[in-house]
Amino acid sequence: MRIWYIDSDCGSGDFSGRNPDNPRRDFDTLEISAGDSILLKRGTVYRSAIVSPSGTPDSPVLWGAWGEGDAPVILGSVKADLWTSVFKNVWKWNGVDEGEVCNVIFDNGYGTLRWDMDSLSENGDFYYTAYQSKEVGGGELYLYCEKNPSENWNSIEIACFKKRNLATAVHDVIFEDITFMNSGVHGFASTNSARITIRRCKFHNIGGCVWDSENKVRFGNGVEFWNECEDILVTECDFNQIYDSALTHQGQKNGEYK
Repeated sequence: MRIWYIDSDCGSGDFSGRNPDNPRRDFDTLEISAGDSILLKRGTVYRSAIVSPSGTPDSPVLWGAWGEGDAPVILGSVKADLWTSVFKNVWKWNGVDEGEVCNVIFDNGYGTLRWDMDSLSENGDFYYTAYQSKEVGGGELYLYCEKNPSENWNSIEIACFKKRNLATAVHDVIFEDITFMNSGVHGFASTNSARITIRRCKFHNIGGCVWDSENKVRFGNGVEFWNECEDILVTECDFNQIYDSALTHQGQKNGEYK
């Protein structure tokens, strides 16, 4: 059973992560075993999803926080600051998406999805040319703004499909004191899971992916358990701006949807 300390701001170097004075910058390549604790430094941000290995009933894997300050943030969006004017009050994003664009987050608010270019009429309206594509770079993003979007908002984040889930695990895993933000689909999602605990976590700005463009249906859940699950605890969590359900259990049992 080991403790791993992660700090995305710790600078360059091949740090071991075995103590707070020698943290690792990321958790993507950790070889995690049952009973390990992976602690993200408070006040730091990570644009990587947590795909947790399983623990055991007696030795769960724990994802949490260390240090002082705000909870660490798992961010599922791409920063957007390069825009080109294409015609009056309509701007094209020059960045590369990480899959279908699901939502646009400005400072403290959402943009408004429009289903065609002609419907762009108010600041924050956006249109993506390849809804349901799910492919990286599969379409182009257009945004209505009366001046350069980078001048109109302090922060613009594009929530994309690539990071479908900001966190996932199958069994015997604990998540605590982490903020999950700006997912185009789900915050946490798991299939056929057991003994998962999520406590004191925040799920903000989750969902918006297009399920059916013809019928104009979108989706995305804060925490989703799919198919069968047992011994699940979600407690003391904060859900804000969730497109679909904050917490849901759905799917199939014995081959039938319930």
